Amino acid sequence: MEKSVEKVVAREGISQVAEIALANGLELTSDQLQQLTLYAAMLIETNQQINLISRQDEGNVFTRHILHSLTLAMPSVTGRTIEKGLSVLDLGTGGGLPGIPLAIVRADLKFTLCDSIKKKVIAVRSMIDELGIRNARAVTSRAEELRRTERKTVYDAVVTRAVASVADLAKWTTGLLKPGSTIYALKGGDLTEELHRAKRLQVIKNITALPLKLEGYTAFAEDEKELVIIDLN
Repeated sequence: MEKSVEKVVAREGISQVAEIALANGLELTSDQLQQLTLYAAMLIETNQQINLISRQDEGNVFTRHILHSLTLAMPSVTGRTIEKGLSVLDLGTGGGLPGIPLAIVRADLKFTLCDSIKKKVIAVRSMIDELGIRNARAVTSRAEELRRTERKTVYDAVVTRAVASVADLAKWTTGLLKPGSTIYALKGGDLTEELHRAKRLQVIKNITALPLKLEGYTAFAEDEKELVIIDLN
């Protein structure tokens, strides 16, 4: 693992993420930075056997994946804060994104990382264990199956990265979320038609699409990345 860590640090470095996060109101501790660095190395190493992220993105794992995930923990970006003690579902977590970075910086929240592909969940479980993250678990399931298998579990929020349309996210999480809960979806591209269709759903109270603009970092804005916040009835 040491060679992988050296590879990640040499190609990009965690310091850029720390500086950008601080400029946007998120101060990362030395322990958190160490965990994020180890996670980046594990993600790249595991990616050699299991397709978790694009191979072309390995050199940009800190910005395109970890920093992207951490924007959900920046109130200056989201305009709101997930309250302490709440239960959060990471739907379609893949290689643990955005759930693992968020669990590292928000130890006060309880995360369930869900994906339908078993080998990815096994890899994520291994990462969670090795990182010593106590406020996260990983499960193999589709959203509709999760409603049946965890009938007593009702989540306060959902976080997700480019998993599905807004309408599908709202439908899939019906029965998994408490009334008045929120879905935070990191997305990109032209969302005009997608949002128009979603607004017709009765389960959705309000949809807000925010350009992902960070102080000291322009790539997300240039790539037209957005954060879609879906407030449910």
